[in-house]
Amino acid sequence: MFEQSKDCWIFKQNGFTSSEALAWESLFTQGSGYLQIRGSFEEKLEDSPQNLEYIRTTTNVSIEKFIEQNTKWGCYIPGVYSDHPTFNSEITNLPFPLGIDLWESGERLDPIKSTIRNFSRNLNLKTALLERYVTWKCKSGVVLNIKWRRIVHARVKKLILQQVFITSDKDTEIEIAAGIDGDVRTNGHDHFTRVNCQAGSDGCFCTVETEGGNIVEVVTKMFGSDWKVETSGRSCRQIRKIKLKAGEQIILEKRSALSCDRDRSPLSALEVLNEYENTSFEELLASHIDEWEKRWEKCDIEITGDEQSQLKTRVSLYHLLRSYVDDDRVAICGRGFSSDAYWGRFFWDTEMYMMPFFLYTDPVKAKTLMDFRINTLPAAMENAKEYGYAGARYPWEADADGKENCPKYLWQFRDHQIHISGDVVYGFLHYASATKNQDYLKKDAAEAIIEICRYWMSRIDMIDGNPAILAVTGPDEYNPLKNNNAFTNRMVICSLKAGVSIGKEAGVSDKEIAEWKKTAEDIPILRRSDGLVLQFAEFESMAEPDFDRWWTDRSKPYAAVVHQERNYRSKSSKQPDVLIMMWLFLNEFCTGEIKQAWDYYEPYCTHDSSLSPGIHGLVALRLGLDEKAWKFWEDTLELDFNVGNGKASQGIHIACAAATWQFIVFGFAGVKTAMEVETLTLNPRLPKYWDQISFPLVWKGQEARIVINHKKIIIKNMNNEDFKVNICGKEYVVGSQESVEHIV
Repeated sequence: MFEQSKDCWIFKQNGFTSSEALAWESLFTQGSGYLQIRGSFEEKLEDSPQNLEYIRTTTNVSIEKFIEQNTKWGCYIPGVYSDHPTFNSEITNLPFPLGIDLWESGERLDPIKSTIRNFSRNLNLKTALLERYVTWKCKSGVVLNIKWRRIVHARVKKLILQQVFITSDKDTEIEIAAGIDGDVRTNGHDHFTRVNCQAGSDGCFCTVETEGGNIVEVVTKMFGSDWKVETSGRSCRQIRKIKLKAGEQIILEKRSALSCDRDRSPLSALEVLNEYENTSFEELLASHIDEWEKRWEKCDIEITGDEQSQLKTRVSLYHLLRSYVDDDRVAICGRGFSSDAYWGRFFWDTEMYMMPFFLYTDPVKAKTLMDFRINTLPAAMENAKEYGYAGARYPWEADADGKENCPKYLWQFRDHQIHISGDVVYGFLHYASATKNQDYLKKDAAEAIIEICRYWMSRIDMIDGNPAILAVTGPDEYNPLKNNNAFTNRMVICSLKAGVSIGKEAGVSDKEIAEWKKTAEDIPILRRSDGLVLQFAEFESMAEPDFDRWWTDRSKPYAAVVHQERNYRSKSSKQPDVLIMMWLFLNEFCTGEIKQAWDYYEPYCTHDSSLSPGIHGLVALRLGLDEKAWKFWEDTLELDFNVGNGKASQGIHIACAAATWQFIVFGFAGVKTAMEVETLTLNPRLPKYWDQISFPLVWKGQEARIVINHKKIIIKNMNNEDFKVNICGKEYVVGSQESVEHIV
C-alpha cells in the first residue's frame, strides 16, 4: 500500500502485496539516463521465471492483458534495440545485474513464500536512493533484519551500487549468491544470439550479442574475500557462507557496470569498476547526490498545503529527470524506460508533453530531444518514399533509428496517424520561440521542416479545387480514417507556414514557397453552422455512444467493454482532439469558441488515454472551470499512483508525468507558453486546497523564480539584466537579481 510520508521527498511502500508488486517495480525504477533498471527485488521470486517465451500481440495497449507475473525484470540501455517477431524493433531487456539471493538453514528468502513480519521500501526522490527493509522469520526460528539500498549512479552513468545490511537475533550461518542472470526475455522473445558468462578472479562477467547486432558487457563484483565464482548456463554468481553472531551486523556491497558497443563514452564496464575500485560507497553516493541536487535546483516545484500533490508531483519530476538520456540518438520512450511494454519507442508525446518540461527548466535537454528528430530525418524520408510520397513522413512509433515500427496490422495508427510530422514541426517552433533561437529553424531544423512540407504537399488531395487531408486518425484514436481532422489540418498549416518563413534562406524556389503559402491558406478547419469547430467532416453523422447503456462499469476503459466495431462508428473519443488543437493555438480562438467545443466534446470523451486528463484540466482552467480542473488534476495523479488498478504494472506513463508539470505551471500558475506570448505572462488560478506554489522557470534564456499564493505573486529575476513580466494584465520591469510583488 501507498503511505503518505511527512517528508515529501520520501516515496514509501508500506507492506508487500503480490498483486501490486509490478506497479511498485515501475514506480521505483531507477536510472542514470544511460542505464535504466526497474525496481525489482534483488532476490528471485520462485513463481515468476524471467525466461518465459510467448507470442505477444495487441490491438489496443490501453486494454491489453499481459502475462501474469509477480515480478518483471527490466534492465535497459536506451538505443539497444532488436527485432521482435510480431512487434518489429523493440528495446532489449538486458542481463539482470542486481541479483543477491540469501539462504538461512537451506531456506531461500522469497517475499511471496517466506514469512515476512515487516516490509517497507523508500525511494528518496531528492537523492534517487532506493532502500528496502524486511524482517524475515526463517523456518529455523531465526529472525533476520535486512536492509537493502542501491543507486544507479547519476554521474558515473554505467555504475550500479548496492549494499545489504543483515542482523540476526540468534547465531546462524547465511549463504549469499550474487551475480548476473542472462536468462531473460523481452516481451516473451529471446533477443540474444550469444551469451557468454565467465568467472573472473574476483567477479562475474557476462557478454551478450543481440539480434540487433549490439554487444553488451555486464560485470558485477562483490566486495570482500572468500567469494567462490560459479557459472551455469546463462548465469554467473559469487557464492559465500558467513557465520553471523546474534546482534552482529554484516554489510555486503555489490558493484555492477554495463557498457555497450554503441557507447560514446570509451570506458568498458570492467574499466568503470576498476576506475572506482578504491572509491568508497559513501564517496560515490555523495557525488551521485550532488548531481541530483543540481537537477532538482532547475525544476523542483514546492507545494504548500497539500502533501499528496507535493509528493506525487515530485515522483513525476523524478521520473522525467532519470529517464532523460544525454544522447541525441534517442528520446524518451512512452513508458520512460520503466518497462518494455511500449517497446521503448518514441511517440508524439516527445513534442507535446515531455519536451516542454525540459524547455522551461533545462533548455539544453529540450534541444537534445528535438535533435533526435533531426538526426532521424533520413529514416523519415525513407518512410515517406515507402508510402509513395515525397519529403519526410515521421513514424508513429519510432525506434532509435527513427524507423516506423508500429506493426502493419495496426494500420489505423501506422498508416493514418500522420499528424506526428506536424507535431515535430510544432516542437521545432516551440523550441525556437522559447529559446529566442530562430537560427535553429533556419539551420539545424531547416531540412526537416522543408521535407515535411514536401510530404504534406504530396499527401494532400484536391477536392473540387480545394485542398483536403483525407483518411486520417487524429489524436483521438477511436475515430480512424476520417476526413479533414481539425488537429491534423492545423498541424499541416503550421508546417507549411514554417516552411514558408524559412524557405528562401533554405534554398527553396519561389514557386514552391508560393504553393505552400496558398495551400496553407486554403486548408480548411471545418465548422458547424453555429461556429463549432468540427473534429472531422463526418463527426455529426456518427452514432451516439450511449455510455449509460454500454459502459456501466466505469472502472474499466470504454474500449474494454464495447467491441471496436461499435466504438469506431460512434462519437466516443479516447482523448481530446479539438481541445488539444485549441490548447496549442490558443491565440486563434476566443473563450466562447473554446467553451463551445468543451461543452460539446468533453461529454463524449472516455479519457481512456493517459494523455487525456492533463489537457482537459489545462483547458478547464483557461475557461475558469476550477472544480472540473481539480477533478482532472486528481485523475492525472491517480493514474500511476493507484497501484491497485494495475495501470503502472507495465511501466509508468511518462507523458502523464510531464502533464503533471504542465498542469501546475501552465495551468494553476497560469504561465502562458512562448507560443502564445513574447513576455513572461502569468494569470494564476491557484487551487483553494493549496496555500502556495513556488518553482524555477527559464523564459527565453532568462531564469526566474516564481512564488504564488492567495495574497500575492512574486517573481524574482535571477539574471544580470532587466526582465519584463506581465502579471494578471499588469506589466512590470524587474531589475537584475530583484523581485516584483503583485498583490492579488
